[in-house]
Formats: sequence, structure tokens, C-alpha cells
Amino acid sequence: MRWYKEILNIDTPQGRAVEQAMVEGRIAPPATQPAVEKVLMLNARTVILSTEPMKDMVMMEGRVYFDVIYESEQSVYAFESSANFKHGIEMSGMETNAMVDCKAMISGIEHKMEAGVISVKAAVSIECSATMRIEMEALSGGEDMGDMQMLYTPMETCWGVDNMNSSMIMKEEVMIAQGLPSCERMLSTYAHATVGRVSAEDGKVIVEGDVHITTSYLCSDPTVPIQQREYTLPFAHLMMMKQAKESMLVNAGVQVAEIYGSMTGQDEGESRAFSYEIVLSINAKLTQKSEMKLVSDAYSPSFKVESSKDKFEIEKCVNSKNTQTMYQGSVEYSKDEDKGYRVLSACAKPYMTNVVQDGANVMIEGVAAISMICMNREGQLESIETQMPYSLKDDSMGYMQDVDYGCDLNIMGTQCMFKGNEIEIKLSITYSLSVYSKEMMNVLSNVNMTEEPIQPRKGVTVYFAKKGERLWDIASTYSTTMDAIAKANQGLSEYDLETGCLSDDNKLILYRSGA
Repeated sequence: MRWYKEILNIDTPQGRAVEQAMVEGRIAPPATQPAVEKVLMLNARTVILSTEPMKDMVMMEGRVYFDVIYESEQSVYAFESSANFKHGIEMSGMETNAMVDCKAMISGIEHKMEAGVISVKAAVSIECSATMRIEMEALSGGEDMGDMQMLYTPMETCWGVDNMNSSMIMKEEVMIAQGLPSCERMLSTYAHATVGRVSAEDGKVIVEGDVHITTSYLCSDPTVPIQQREYTLPFAHLMMMKQAKESMLVNAGVQVAEIYGSMTGQDEGESRAFSYEIVLSINAKLTQKSEMKLVSDAYSPSFKVESSKDKFEIEKCVNSKNTQTMYQGSVEYSKDEDKGYRVLSACAKPYMTNVVQDGANVMIEGVAAISMICMNREGQLESIETQMPYSLKDDSMGYMQDVDYGCDLNIMGTQCMFKGNEIEIKLSITYSLSVYSKEMMNVLSNVNMTEEPIQPRKGVTVYFAKKGERLWDIASTYSTTMDAIAKANQGLSEYDLETGCLSDDNKLILYRSGA
């Protein structure tokens, strides 16, 4: 008796944790600008700089960027500041050679003025997941097996081959459309990136997508002194990865690490074009997929068998898609009097609260935190903040149970308008929805046939099988074979024999040696 063995490389889930870090600091405009009198808008974004798996924890380093638009000396100014932070995420069982994936987003921000300096406090929500590579031997077949019965199970395994971080610099210039006011002074520029297409070729990975930019600027129009413009710029990045092959799966994530905006084409102090320099941080993960048949169970109807089984859990992304949609809603805004607000600039930050399956659909729920700079009838600028819950429905991509869903969501554009005691809000949303499946796998790592024979029970047994029972389990329990059951029971359907799982209740005749 000779067994054949296969070496399996498997990524098993190591753990998942969701935590929150607090980042505090004091920020002030540069010396070339006047002191802050009134904050009109304060936005923040976070960038992950590094992650390091350690014993029972993951150490993450990141940076929070603050964008401030403020009023001073009867004009509007802006500046940017940043603060680094470190956070340790406790994950029991974490090992130093685990592969870690972290995501971070701003979930709340507070500020107050203290002697011309802004004290800020930002809450950063962190989601961390980790996998561990294991290697094991599994039986794939054999020869000279005698009457050994083997159950073959098709198996698809996935394991990470390589993980690479890269960066690229984009330099683009865009024009202000004719008919729109020229720019006197840029106030703020923020952006986020979305991945459109990722492909692997021999020795390289190509990541393509878009950078969505929103710029607010000051102009000479007294009725609408602050303008907001949105632009979408495509990008393509080549990453040289020696182990990449066309047959491999590849996932990529992109974040805007830095963005610099300046005015170009100035004429008499005004500009009709913007120049952007954008630094993108790109992460690509290569995954190898393998399909094979392995022996998941074995027995002999004649001799007792000793076997060793290994059980392990695998998690794999079985489907994903990117979607862009519009979401419209309204929130109440009650004031003592109608001030006739006009929205000059608006931005929204999404906070997801739930991604849950509902029958054939997936519901993505959360809250959009919206900041606006408005002008009242007297021409005064005011800052208004509100929140609007959102609920997006998408199809489950054919999966009905035993799967998890992951979602990355961004708001590309925000439009707000005051109508009576309500604010009407339109959000341009893009999101990536992924389906993850967890499976417990069972493989045989070793089988020995002992010299102790099984004492046959003479005679014929009538067995009343229940729907869903496996013929394999019945045969091994009564020391017979599936072939013998099929020959003795002509009423079994082709479906029963092909799947090995009974579709209906059955009365089975079981013959054994000596009957």
C-alpha cells in the first residue's frame, strides 16, 4: 500500500479587530497668514504609514491631516496641518510572520479656539484583519490499496504569494470652465482614490483607477465669494513584482498620501487653472489559487483503519464589484428665523455602521457627516454641520448564506440646498462590495491499515435512511461499500449516486460478506 501526498499552502484567518484611536493636537495657520477669528470648515483625513505584526498585537502608525478654512480680517483663508499617531491593536494569537491588512478612517472630530490656536481631537476608527500561512501534507491518492475505500473531495486553496507597497506621483493641470469666476486664492483641496481595474502579468502588476478631487477657492464675486469645483483624474501605475503571474489573483488598495494644489495661468492676481501634485500610496497583494482533489476520509470494510485528520479554516474572497450611485435625502434644520442661507461649499464624510445580508440583497447602512460653509442674506459667512443617515441596497451576487460582506465606501461629491426648514442633500457615492466565504476543511494527513480484521455481521440489513444522509457514512458504518449499496438498491437515483447524498427518505438493502 502506497500513499501519494500533496503539500498545501493555506492562509487561515488569524483574527479581526475593530478599535478606535484618539488623536489630539494644537494647530495654527503659518506666520504669513492672519490669526484665526472664526473656523468655517474643519476636515480631516487619515493615512496609514505602516503596520507591524507582533506577539498578540499589531502596531500601526498613521498620520491625520487637518484642512482648515477660516475667516479673519474680513476675508477667508485656509491652511493644512498634520499629526502623527501610533496605536497598538490587541489580537490574541497574533504572530510576527502574519500578513496584516489595516484600514483607518476619521469617525469624528471636535475643535475649540484657544488664544488664536485651534485645539483638535479626532477619533480614528481602525479595522484590522490578519491571516497566517500554514503548510501541511495531505493525502491525494494511492496505489495497491486493496479494498481501501477513499472519499475524494475537491478543494480550492488560496494563499498569499507577495505583498508590496508602492507610491506614485501625479502631476495634472485643470482649467476653470468658462463662465465661472476666476480664483483669487485657493482655500482647500481634498481627494480620495478609487481602484477601477487591477491585472497581473508575468513579473508585474498594473493598477488603474481615478483620483476624485474637490477644491474650494475664493473669488471676487461678492454674492458667491467661495466656489467649489470637483475633478476626476485617471491614473495607472506599474508595480514590478517578480512572483506575479497572469494566472494569479491580485487585490489592490489606493490612498491619497499627499496632495498639493496651486494656481496657474495667473492674470492680474487671478487664475483660471489649478495645478495638482498628488502622491498615491498603493498596496497590491498577490494570491495563488489552486484546485485539487484530496482524500478527506478512508476506511476498509475488512480491516480496521487508523487515520490522522487535520482540520483548518480558510477565508477567501469569492466575488467583488465596484458601484457608483447617487443617494438623495433631507434633514431638518430648524432655526428661529429663515436666514436665507446659500451653500457655498459642502463636503461629507461617510461612516458605515452595518453591512448585512437581507434575503437576496445586501444593505449598506451608515451616516454621512456633512460640513457646509453658508452665506446668509446679510452676506455673513457661517459654518453649519449636520448628519444624514443613508441606506444603500445592492444584490447579494447570488450568495444567500454562510458568507460575510466587506465594503469600502467613499463620497465623491456633495450638493446641499436649503428649502424651508430642511436641507436637501445629494451624495455621489462609490463603493466596493466584496463577498468572503469561510470554510472548515478536513484532510487526511496519514492512514494505516491495521492487521485487526473487522468481524462481519452475517445476513442482510434493512436500513431506513433519512433525506440528506451520505452513502459514504452508511457504507463505512456497516462495513460495506458504496458500489455494493448501489448494486443492491436499483431504486437509487442518479442524483443520489453522483452526489453521494440522499435526496429523499430511502429503504436500503445492505448486503455484507457471508450473507
